[in-house]
Amino acid sequence: MVFTGKHFNPDLCAGEVPVILYGMSDSGWMDQELIPNWFSNNFLRHVITSRPLLLMLDDHSSHYMLELIKSTAENDVVIVRLSVLSILLLLLVKLFVLSILLLLLVRLFVLSITATLTGI
Repeated sequence: MVFTGKHFNPDLCAGEVPVILYGMSDSGWMDQELIPNWFSNNFLRHVITSRPLLLMLDDHSSHYMLELIKSTAENDVVIVRLSVLSILLLLLVKLFVLSILLLLLVRLFVLSITATLTGI
């Protein structure tokens, strides 16, 4: 979680989920100082150990710095760069698939209730 500001206040994280990595940047977005720390201390610690891994990132410049590229190569992680349009399309596909699954679950629930009420 990235906060906006210059000085990090650890009290903001008191009682939060321990696996979340906290950072601070001027913009409140990931930057070239935060991403190597996130990759090494969060991503690699919480992913499966089998390799290679695929890491999909948007096309923000902070994601494509030499230190991160070297670290991904050393850890057998492949970066795929997605444009904003690609990410939007993936989100729409996800929304569509989840909507269909929700409709199917509702249909099954209605059929189950109907069968219970009619004694079938």
